Amino acid sequence: MEKEFSYIFKIYPSSVDFQGKLTVASLVELLMEAAGRHADENGFGMRQLNEFNASWVVLRLVLEINSYPAQYDEIKISTWIEKIQSIKTIRNFCIENAQGEVIASATSEWIMMDLAYRKPKNLFSLQGFKDFATGKESTAGRLEKLHPVKGELADRLSVKYSDIDINGHVNSIRYIQWLCNCFDLSIYREKKIVRFEIHYLSELYENEEIKIFREEKEKNDFYFEIANNTKTACRARIKFI
Repeated sequence: MEKEFSYIFKIYPSSVDFQGKLTVASLVELLMEAAGRHADENGFGMRQLNEFNASWVVLRLVLEINSYPAQYDEIKISTWIEKIQSIKTIRNFCIENAQGEVIASATSEWIMMDLAYRKPKNLFSLQGFKDFATGKESTAGRLEKLHPVKGELADRLSVKYSDIDINGHVNSIRYIQWLCNCFDLSIYREKKIVRFEIHYLSELYENEEIKIFREEKEKNDFYFEIANNTKTACRARIKFI
């Protein structure tokens, strides 16, 4: 049984920034698409989960980027499941350019969420799913805990229609876009993001007012917290060189 799958993606203009390079948010979106296709093709995708009112939800993601593909480049994304626990699973990724060079890697943690009760379901209830665990780690490193941030107010936003996904909460990609928008274009002209980490802690819904706090703990190494008046929605890290 094949456990690691690879997919080819072309980088279209809608996925690049003002410099013609793939954005972090668009790269993560492609990772999510690869994960979804891998799950669908093997019987544990969204269509199958929706039959019993469940859905995959990403909890944490770590992304290491060596170089950025440009508009109209092709990349190959390979994905596999490292391990499966009762309520959490680790999924990893390797991203290569057309020459076969590794340009990025990622590791992520997921749950299968009961959409009625908003609680994790037991992954061992998915028939055959446990057989896909490979034990193969990612070169992106481990999913480490991100601590509370007490930095400056970087932005404030209100959750709108286009922020909400099929699960009824803010789409995981939208958080990444919000975080990357906390820097001016001048930063991106001079530097590039080499490491991105995010830990989703609670859901956000339509019309919620949120604040983004930013703290530069070391030079070019920023930590974030997205929160409203009652809860922390996520913590994140963006490192530039």
